[in-house]
Amino acid sequence: MILKMEMSNIIKEIRIIRETNATKCDYDLDKIYKDIKMGENKLKNAGWLINQKVKNKR
Repeated sequence: MILKMEMSNIIKEIRIIRETNATKCDYDLDKIYKDIKMGENKLKNAGWLINQKVKNKR
């Protein structure tokens, strides 16, 4: 039951973050997409690996 509670809290937190971002962008999908891409670019510039394709080892 602890795992279920932790997942519930994580899901709630994710929903709050999504709602905050949607509000910031006036619920405009184009603005939300651009905001996400800007965030990805900031992470890439900081050295993070974003959208790396993983080869299937089968």
